[in-house]
Amino acid sequence: MYISLKHHPNSAQLRFFILDPTYRGMGLGKKLMNFFMEEVYERNYPHCFLWTAGELDAAIGLYTRHGFNKTEEMASLTFGRKVIEQKFEWTKT
Repeated sequence: MYISLKHHPNSAQLRFFILDPTYRGMGLGKKLMNFFMEEVYERNYPHCFLWTAGELDAAIGLYTRHGFNKTEEMASLTFGRKVIEQKFEWTKT
């Protein structure tokens, strides 16, 4: 398991969120995401963003349940094949 918060001026980026397939479906992704958001709130970031592949429905569901909204998408070869990359953003209310 791995999750990373990258600092940007006035923003945080969820840079890596990796969960071994063996451990999926156990609620660990939800726990990691909760931990990440606790850090965002604790450090008082007003904004947070991430990029993901549009085909990762479970991950996108997790992000939207935590208040992230899709703001951008583009075709990409970043993951070694054609995918639609999507940017999700969260703003403190």
